Amino acid sequence: MFKKEFRKTGGYFTVEASMIVPTAVILCVLLIDLCFFLYDCCVCTQDAYLLAFRGSLCCGEEEKGIRQSVTENDALKSKRKYINASDIDSRIDIGHRTVSAEVRGRVAATGWNFGAGWEAQRICPVDCIRKVRLVKKIKAMGMG
Repeated sequence: MFKKEFRKTGGYFTVEASMIVPTAVILCVLLIDLCFFLYDCCVCTQDAYLLAFRGSLCCGEEEKGIRQSVTENDALKSKRKYINASDIDSRIDIGHRTVSAEVRGRVAATGWNFGAGWEAQRICPVDCIRKVRLVKKIKAMGMG
């Protein structure tokens, strides 16, 4: 009796599962790969910011000294923080008043390119502190 009921049921579940399961697996893998790509983009933006910021704090130095200081403390030395990325490269442009940094890379599995750029004004923290203290001193003398 059981065999007859089993034979009467169709194989619809098997056909549906053979279509749905691979689609769900492919979507999950694609979602994970997109998350890795987004993470690499965020780390790339962070590295570009750090390179530009470190270069902007080198006051009174020439372009060669700034470039050497930034490359010594390069955030890209540890490329292990990138997930599934290859060909990571950085470029630093030093102008009279600004420092620009650009970081680019490529996802190894898909070939998607990512990159980020950042620009920071060159300032001298010591001069800024001295100017603020001078303004405070002048303000205190004028009020007192």
